[in-house]
Formats: sequence, structure tokens, C-alpha cells
Amino acid sequence: MRTLGALVAAALALTLVACGSDDGPRPGSPGPGDRNNADELFVEVASGSAGTLRQIADLADQSAESDELEDLAEEMVDELTVVGDRLEELADEWDLPEAVSGSTGSLPAQEQSEDWKRLQELEGPEFDALWVNVVAESLAAVQGSADRVVERGQDADLRELATDLAQDCADWIDELEILRG
Repeated sequence: MRTLGALVAAALALTLVACGSDDGPRPGSPGPGDRNNADELFVEVASGSAGTLRQIADLADQSAESDELEDLAEEMVDELTVVGDRLEELADEWDLPEAVSGSTGSLPAQEQSEDWKRLQELEGPEFDALWVNVVAESLAAVQGSADRVVERGQDADLRELATDLAQDCADWIDELEILRG
């Protein structure tokens, strides 16, 4: 069974591997070397991952039982919207491929994981339990990718954004552990 968290993790794992492989600017990329491969790959993949996480978080608005879970999901949507918008701005500024960098407005039915479909069907405590697990797994992957670009990236603004994102993910994971009880 494909899990939604696993899909996010797999996309970000590709970023982590690629970030470690070559820290130089991509051949033919515009700019005087103020960014490197790690920066570009993070922007390309993370904007879509932020969009997917926003969609997962949005599901809590209608299906969650826990007020705390709903509040956390709303906070995540707000923060991930800011991150996604900034990543899309960077993708445009850096002339990165749209097919990879564009955040998803809505996952087409054929691309929805089994967990995504189950989350859409569930309500109440069953929804809350699955949502917490899926989101925790996805956040851990995003945090790892953000940490990696902080270590290997060159662009100061992106490194600052990634530092904040990694901290937000760590905080959200802590809150999810509390919700998991």
C-alpha cells in the first residue's frame, strides 16, 4: 500500500540524495553561483511537498474530532502556504522547471495514495489517528530535507527559510506526539 507520507518522504529523499551529490551550480543555470544544486533541488521538490502537506492539513478542517488537531492543522496550512509561496517565487526567479516546482492545488484521483483516500472517507477519532501518523511521517521527511539544504545550500535566504521550516516541523512533530497521547 502506498502511503501519503511515504510519497512525500520519497520525493524528499531524492532531494537529500541529490543535495549531497553536487554542491556546484547546475550547468546553464542563471546567476553568478549565489546558489547551488542543493538549493535548486530543494526548491524544485519542496514546493510540491509543501502543497501536499497543506492539502493533508486542510482535510482536518472538516473531518477531525479534536479541536487541538484542527488548530494545529490550521497553523500548518498558514505556515506552509507562506513557505510554498516563497519556494514558488524562488523557482520563478531561478527559472526552474514548472513541472517539478509548482505546488499542487489538488491531487488528481489517480495520484492519491491509499492513505489519502482513507483520510477523505474517515471522520472523528479514526481520522485523527491516521492523520497524526501520516502528517508525522511527512513532517519528518520535510524536516530532514530542510536540514540538509541548511547544511549544503548556498543561498542565504533559502537557508533561512529552511531553518525556520525545520524548526516548525520539529515543533509540529512534538505537538503530534502529544496528540497521539
